[in-house]
Amino acid sequence: GRLALTGRAAEMSVQWVSAVDCAGAAGTPSTVRWGRDAGALDRVSASATCATYAREDMCSAPANTSFFVAPGYQHAVTLTGLWPGARYYYTFGQEGGIFSPVHNFAQPHAVGDASAPPLRFIAYGDMGIYDGVDGDCVRTRNLTLAEVRRTDGHAASLIVHCGDLSYAMGG
Repeated sequence: GRLALTGRAAEMSVQWVSAVDCAGAAGTPSTVRWGRDAGALDRVSASATCATYAREDMCSAPANTSFFVAPGYQHAVTLTGLWPGARYYYTFGQEGGIFSPVHNFAQPHAVGDASAPPLRFIAYGDMGIYDGVDGDCVRTRNLTLAEVRRTDGHAASLIVHCGDLSYAMGG
């Protein structure tokens, strides 16, 4: 899963991909269970959006022929009523089905809050750089992960991936 700011101070969007559409196998909605205590996820938000795309939506061959892989369903649930600077715990999944492990995030402080700690972030991009070592991007990935681990003593408030997440491989 991943998190995204919505542009509203008291919100956070929780997003994930699964093989089940928003209505679920038994008509149960995609759901985020969340709260301020990891052991008591007492709030529930149901999915507002769910999307996918098909082979026909791709640009051209080979993206819409031999290279097409069904992407699953992309779920997005917006949590509301969040407090600036507060830590929240959450799990996501399908009611009556499988849920993710419990994750957590700290809601950003309000703009101009002088008591807020400094914002530290890691930004990286284009993980698809071919490194010529093993026919994959393993070296690039490992260098990025090593940098994230190296900064753990000065934990990042935010990690930004600003590059190619995938390639359609079309013409």
